Amino acid sequence: MAAIAVPGVRLAMLDLGTTEPKTFEILCVRVTSGTSSCVVIVIYRTGTILQEFFAEMSDLLDRVATLTDPLYVVGDVNIHLDRSDNSSCRQFCDMLSSYGMHNRVASPTHDHGRTLDIVASRDDLSAPSIDVLYTGLSDHRLLRWSAPLVQPRPVYISTIRRSWKEFDIAELSANLQSSLLCRPETWPELDIEGLVQLYDDEITALIDHQIPERAITCRRRPSDPWFDEECRKAKRHLRHLERVSRHTISTDLTGSASAVAAWTAQRRIYRDLLKTKRELFWQSKVQSECSTPRQLWRSVDVLMGRGTVPTSDDISAATFHKFFDDKVAGVRASTSDALPPSFTAARRVVNLLNSSQ
Repeated sequence: MAAIAVPGVRLAMLDLGTTEPKTFEILCVRVTSGTSSCVVIVIYRTGTILQEFFAEMSDLLDRVATLTDPLYVVGDVNIHLDRSDNSSCRQFCDMLSSYGMHNRVASPTHDHGRTLDIVASRDDLSAPSIDVLYTGLSDHRLLRWSAPLVQPRPVYISTIRRSWKEFDIAELSANLQSSLLCRPETWPELDIEGLVQLYDDEITALIDHQIPERAITCRRRPSDPWFDEECRKAKRHLRHLERVSRHTISTDLTGSASAVAAWTAQRRIYRDLLKTKRELFWQSKVQSECSTPRQLWRSVDVLMGRGTVPTSDDISAATFHKFFDDKVAGVRASTSDALPPSFTAARRVVNLLNSSQ
């Protein structure tokens, strides 16, 4: 099993503090996008259906039932969920229902017309729409659904650049010899400022002719707060060794081993540097925010990859207002025929007893 994410979406393995199940495979990850996140538990079960499976599955749900993030249990359970008269199907569905969850797949997911795969979510969340797709790669169908994650809008920046890889020094030299910079008969008419301007204009014209400027729009990807200049230099050096090793492998077989070894060693150094920078950053941040618990917990949520549940659009402001109007109207209707309240006057003198010893 595997969990794969596109750029911009972070995956973090969750340690549920339980032993590895014997009757099924499991992969538990927290998916974070922007300020929102959800927990996805991928399971795979095959073979004979044992009662031990339901016990281990129940223990797993016990550990994730208290998570605040939206929870999804997905995967191939190999139980005929389309047969309501099947005892294993009833036991599995009752187990999900006892934890406030429901299987959202309502159509066959197998070539033989069986529903063997699940996408289960909590009942207090909006039921996702499940697309059952045939890909031709397996006898099982591909299940696709949407999770309530908020993806931040991408930021694009435009810059002016030249393709210096296409720069040819020989071509520049040939063009330079035919330019005004190599014609001394035009110089006496110019003063110092004119000569400087001539130099700038001619060099710029030659470069524009050979490698003209062009506008490039690229997506801006923010770096981690602990990724400093030292990390950038180490990353550039690592990429340089990677290019050298790839070029050496294709041209010089004798020197490829040393180039690959240098690249591998630098990659190990780079990873150790990132780990050290990350640990030092979060240690200093926790120490500096120990006196402000609210900010500290926000930082801990960021560190653990926990986001916030996005605002739901299922309930409009008018529907929300109507709920309270109907509630007040219902209370008034239920008490419209009630007798008026009666009051009993309290005694004017009240003695307070002191029971202290």
